[in-house]
Amino acid sequence: MKKIIKKDEIEYAIFDMDGTIIDSMYAWDTAADRMLLSMGITPLPNMREEIRPMTTLQVANYVMEHYSVKLTAEELTDMFNKTMEEFYKTEADFKEGAYELLCALHDAGVGMCIATATDRYMTEGVLRRLGVLHLFDFIVTCSEVGQGKSSPLVFDAALSRCGASRERTWVFEDSYFAVRTAHDAGYRVLAVYDLINEPFENIKQEFSDVYVRSLKELQIIK
Repeated sequence: MKKIIKKDEIEYAIFDMDGTIIDSMYAWDTAADRMLLSMGITPLPNMREEIRPMTTLQVANYVMEHYSVKLTAEELTDMFNKTMEEFYKTEADFKEGAYELLCALHDAGVGMCIATATDRYMTEGVLRRLGVLHLFDFIVTCSEVGQGKSSPLVFDAALSRCGASRERTWVFEDSYFAVRTAHDAGYRVLAVYDLINEPFENIKQEFSDVYVRSLKELQIIK
């Protein structure tokens, strides 16, 4: 069944990248595990859940705090990023329906940007490789604003740049904590299913204006 957003309801779209338009959350969810295992360290069982809202630098600081490592935060951040670079260069692809939706919004004259926890150079690289970087007005990252998506700061920074009204700005997200953050900050929210967040889908449905299992379900009408 199609979910509909009318063109006059959406002035601007702030897109998360990983898990929303790019099928990459499993790679991110296991990156810290793989990094620690490569150093002969067994990750704590609750680590994945704790680091999901964090920026890359926050993850590095978490590792330094909870594990005996002889690396600086900068070295850990670089190591963490390198575990993702090859994935973005060779494997990462769109989630179902994402390319078609981005083209439909662009053709309808809806402005779009990216608000992501992924570092800028990797974000630009994968969007360029997939041929959609030009569709977005700009990119703002959590590292650049200094807060993860448990804070609305990255969304507010995007809103400030795009100049749209908050009431007609939609945030497209897959993570339950980001969905709730955007909702509580007064944005319209479209939440999309992702397997990594499956235990929290009820939270996403509760705090979203529209919820889809796949972006193929969404239709923009004039």
